[in-house]
Amino acid sequence: MLTKDEFVARNVTVIDFSNHRKIHLPDVYQPQSCVIKLSDGSVDIGSHCYTVRKVDKNGNATKTVKNSQGIFVIPVLPDSLDKRRIALVKKIIEYAAERAKPVSQQTLYNTIRNTLRFLPFYFDQSNLDFSDPDNRPHYEEAARRYSAVVKANKKTRVSSKHILTIGVYNFAKFLFDGSDLNVFDYDIIPAKDINKKGTTPLLADELDLALALRTAIFEGVFDLLVKDKTLPYPLKVPEQCGELNHTIWLGYKPWGAQSYFPRASDFERRQPLEWFDRDKGILLTKEQLMEISDHQNVKFRHHDRWKNMQRSLKTTNSERSNLKLTLAEYAGISFLDMLLSMTGMNQQPALDLPWYGGYFIQKAKQGHKTITLLKPEDQTELEQAKEPSLYLRSIKNRKAYEPVEVAITNRFLPLFKRYLELRNYYLKGSNNARLFPFSVKLVHQKRESLNKAFPEIPKLTAHIIRASVSDSILTATNDPQIAAQILQNDPKTIIKYYAAGTQKGHIQGMGGFFNAVGNQIKITRKAAKNEVQNAVGSCSNGGIQPDPLPGAPIESNCTQQEGCFFCKHFSVHADKIDIRKLFSVLYYINKGATRAHDVDYFNQLFRLVIEHIKDLLKQIEAISAQKKALVARIKDEVFNEEALDDYWLGKLNRLEMLTGDY
Repeated sequence: MLTKDEFVARNVTVIDFSNHRKIHLPDVYQPQSCVIKLSDGSVDIGSHCYTVRKVDKNGNATKTVKNSQGIFVIPVLPDSLDKRRIALVKKIIEYAAERAKPVSQQTLYNTIRNTLRFLPFYFDQSNLDFSDPDNRPHYEEAARRYSAVVKANKKTRVSSKHILTIGVYNFAKFLFDGSDLNVFDYDIIPAKDINKKGTTPLLADELDLALALRTAIFEGVFDLLVKDKTLPYPLKVPEQCGELNHTIWLGYKPWGAQSYFPRASDFERRQPLEWFDRDKGILLTKEQLMEISDHQNVKFRHHDRWKNMQRSLKTTNSERSNLKLTLAEYAGISFLDMLLSMTGMNQQPALDLPWYGGYFIQKAKQGHKTITLLKPEDQTELEQAKEPSLYLRSIKNRKAYEPVEVAITNRFLPLFKRYLELRNYYLKGSNNARLFPFSVKLVHQKRESLNKAFPEIPKLTAHIIRASVSDSILTATNDPQIAAQILQNDPKTIIKYYAAGTQKGHIQGMGGFFNAVGNQIKITRKAAKNEVQNAVGSCSNGGIQPDPLPGAPIESNCTQQEGCFFCKHFSVHADKIDIRKLFSVLYYINKGATRAHDVDYFNQLFRLVIEHIKDLLKQIEAISAQKKALVARIKDEVFNEEALDDYWLGKLNRLEMLTGDY
């Protein structure tokens, strides 16, 4: 039994990942002593090199203490250092350094933590060698075992299980350079409950209204702050807002409470003693205010109220008052929403867009312009270049803090220039490396405030904006591949999260089917308790009680082979046995088609089966070059030499006997 004193809070080497632009890994370092420093906290990654770490009452090594350097580390037993672990931990540090460039600090923290959760499990697999990170078969085997354990954990939600297992796959892409990797080799758990959070896009009119409100806020606040207008200041809003005279008076607080966008309904409900004529847009004089009531005591109170009101107006009209800075934040986030709707960017990459102090504008096709953010000293050189398009356009800003281009329309360019002036006002000379100097929390709070202030205006979030952009592309092209290319994501992401509503309901419904289809490929053949072999592959449920895939076009049926393909329990192994079965089915169907009385009806019946088999074979080919060669060889054997699977060869012989061709 270990005693408290046997655990040591060792001295460590800190690797600073808090700045995207200044990440430096030493050429020679000891991973067992490393701690990764983030902008908010740290991760003691080196402690994983020790087999004995101090744990809490739940058995988790999460409790940290300060060492002699004042750094929080996980106490370890020094004699338990396992040098075999060092190589893999070093790879994780290098993986984190690569991931740090295009993602936020919170995402980076989650990535590291989710990857580290896999390590203790991998290290506990006594028959697997973890000392060589390039040992891909052992890594994949550990990943599959880990996935099974995660799946069996009833306390963990499906979305959390998905996050844990996808982390193992992402680390594998780094380890093996993404070559010949198939996500299903790692038994990635589909995040079924995440699918329920798929975002419904706004109708065109609703999106226009939401953006019109944000444009009005941005333009009004710009005039107020940059053009140095005085409060109260009129903000024209769309007629659908139902505001009196369609005007909101910024800085007008008739009831004394804080309100950045006071509504007419608020005025009428609270019935304040107004000191401002909203119809004329002018202040009442002190005499006019005191004449509202003849009662002497009321007049006395009005006199004090007038003085307080004047004092408050003087404060709010001062340079960079709290009210003005808050309104600048609302305007900046309104511009952010407009930019997202223009480019289809994700919110975090947009917030991470760099700011070098200058920009270059280049004409693009179809009435668009490209803005390149760059350092002022580089601007002249770029303008004089014969081919000024030097930088890769990157909606997701995967190149991190390098010059990046953003394509916008011609009419949006003046708004961009005004935003830069508003940004200068907000920062007042202070340095900020990002185009949008706002935190994610601030953006969320301001959006929620706008939603509450304008309940009649459709709610707008970054996901809704992106879904609406995707919906617009899908409406024009009806092709998720094109939408995925423009938005720089995967077609499955388009289907799962951004294809809800309008005519894309069919695509979304089929999304669950295609996602489940991918899980039917098994990389290796292993004996399972309830698994049985059949004529087309394997059944994990003993060949009974079919469970159809979501949106399956053919009904599951345990007595017919074509129904087996569209059942959740069906799977095929990426080996010569099941590959031969699949080609044998195709061969048999082709032979049957030539003997069918109604060829069109035959094709209609088996078209989906044929397409599904071909899709399964393509997935097997994508696993590796060896699998691709195996598929090609067996195809040649089946179609040229009639080397069918025994079951299908017997069926083919009976077919030929019945038709007289035997």
